[in-house]
Amino acid sequence: MDQNMQKNGTIHTPFNLRFTSHMVVGAALGMTQGLPREFCRNSMPRCDEMITLVDEEGDEYPTVWLARKDGLSGGWRGFAVTHGLVDGDVVVFQVIKHGVLKVYIIRANDKSSKET
Repeated sequence: MDQNMQKNGTIHTPFNLRFTSHMVVGAALGMTQGLPREFCRNSMPRCDEMITLVDEEGDEYPTVWLARKDGLSGGWRGFAVTHGLVDGDVVVFQVIKHGVLKVYIIRANDKSSKET
């Protein structure tokens, strides 16, 4: 995550944590990724539109935002597959500006923290 956020422990833009599950990363990858209603009402577009997910490398992924379903649709599957999301990973969505979400992934089984 952003070094200032890590150092200060504060976040100045809206964000949301989501735990991935088999509904998101398993056989049903075509499903939408829902986000909590309050986060959506306060931070997301009020109408369906294309938004951009930006990963930690700065790569951009056009994604369909479905306002009435409070969820990500077309494009989310590609993002999940490309980033190898598995059951239990935590995905942090941070609003950068209107229609742009920075996405951080915290792995459920971070191999770098295990001794080999």
